[in-house]
Amino acid sequence: MRRRILLLAVSLMALAIVDGALSAIVLRDGSFRGRRVAPFHPPTFTSEQRDLAQRLRDGTEVPATNVRFDAELGWTTRESFVGANESYDALGARGGSVGAHAPRASGVDRVAAFGCSFTHADEVADADAWCARLDELRADVEVQNFGVGAYGLDQALLRYRRVASELDVDEVWLGFMPRAALRVVSMYRPALAHEDRSVALKPRFEFDDRGGLAFVPLPVASARELGELLCAPDDRFVTALAAHDAFVGAWASAFAPHGDHLWHRSFTARLLVTKLEGGARPHDDVLRDATSECSRVLRAVVAAFRADVEARGDRFRLLILPDRPSLDGIKAARAGGPAPAYATIVEALQADGVDVVDVTDALAIADGPGAGLFAPGGHWSPAGNRVVAERLARLFD
Repeated sequence: MRRRILLLAVSLMALAIVDGALSAIVLRDGSFRGRRVAPFHPPTFTSEQRDLAQRLRDGTEVPATNVRFDAELGWTTRESFVGANESYDALGARGGSVGAHAPRASGVDRVAAFGCSFTHADEVADADAWCARLDELRADVEVQNFGVGAYGLDQALLRYRRVASELDVDEVWLGFMPRAALRVVSMYRPALAHEDRSVALKPRFEFDDRGGLAFVPLPVASARELGELLCAPDDRFVTALAAHDAFVGAWASAFAPHGDHLWHRSFTARLLVTKLEGGARPHDDVLRDATSECSRVLRAVVAAFRADVEARGDRFRLLILPDRPSLDGIKAARAGGPAPAYATIVEALQADGVDVVDVTDALAIADGPGAGLFAPGGHWSPAGNRVVAERLARLFD
C-alpha cells in the first residue's frame, strides 16, 4: 500500500513538472494555436488590439475614423466628419438623415434615433441607412440618426442627455439589438467581445443602496490614460474594473499579471480557464431571467430614458432591431418552437408601460430565398434597412 501511495505521489509530481514545463515552453508567448491564453495581461486578445493600446500609451497618432475617444461616453461619432461611407454633422448625427440643426418644416414629425450599430446602420452608406430611407419614404417625417457602433443602452441614454437641449423633435427612439443586452453590465469592450477591433472602455450604471441608478464613470480621462491602463505592468487594470465589469470581475485572476496566481503556471489550468472564460456570455439566459442584473439594469436604463424624453414633452419608443440569431429565433417560434429569448424582456418592458415597436416580424416575412437582408459583417444590408424603414413608416399612417 505504501509503495502504491509513493508511486502515485511520484506520478503526480512528474505530471506537475511536465504541466509546468508545457506552460513555460508552449505558452511562453501567451498564446496557443493562434489564440490568446489566460492570464490576459495585458488585456488584449488580438495583435490589432495590442498595437492600438501601445499607440495610445505612447501618444502615437492613430488614423482618424468615424469615432473618437470620449471621456464620458467612452467613444462617440466624430463631429463634422466625412468618411468613405459615413458623414456626420456638428452634433455627430449621421449624414443621410436630417441635420440636427436643420430648420423644421411645417407639418413634419421629427424623430431622433439613438442606439447601437443597428441604429447607426453599419456596413451601408449614408443613403442606405434605415433612418435615411425613412426620410425618403415619408415626406412628413424627418429622422436624425444618433446611433453609434457597439453602444450599450446606457451609453445611448448618456448621449441623449448630452444633446437633448439641441433637439427639436416630436419623438425619440431607442434602438435595442437584443443580443447586445450584456453591454449594460460591461465596461471593457474586449472583455465582452474578444474579437472586437477596439480597446474601448465604456461607463455603466449600477444600483445604489436605495435601488436607484448610480453612474460608474470611466477610470481614465484621455485616450493616452486608456493606453497606460491597458499596458500597465501591475494590477491596475483589474483594480479599476473588476468591481464593475461583469466579465472582468467574474474571472479577475484571468486578467491579473502573470504569476500572481498559482494556476498561471499550469498548462492545463491556463487552457481550462481560457475555455471557461471565453464561454461565459449567456446572452439568452440573462434575457430570459427577469431577476438577472443585466435585465434589471436594462429595464432601469430604459425607464430613465423614457422619463427624460417624456419630461421634455416628447414621445418615447423602444425599437427591437434584431440581428440574424434573433431573427432566426422568431422564425423558429413561428414554426412551433419556443419563444425567442428576448420575448421575456420585451414583455417586462411593455408591462412597465414602454411603447415597444418590434421590426422582427417584418424582416421575418421578407427573409426569403435571395432576400439578402444581411451584410457580410452581420448588420443589415441595404435591402434589410429598406424593410425596417418601410415597417417604421407605417407608424405614421
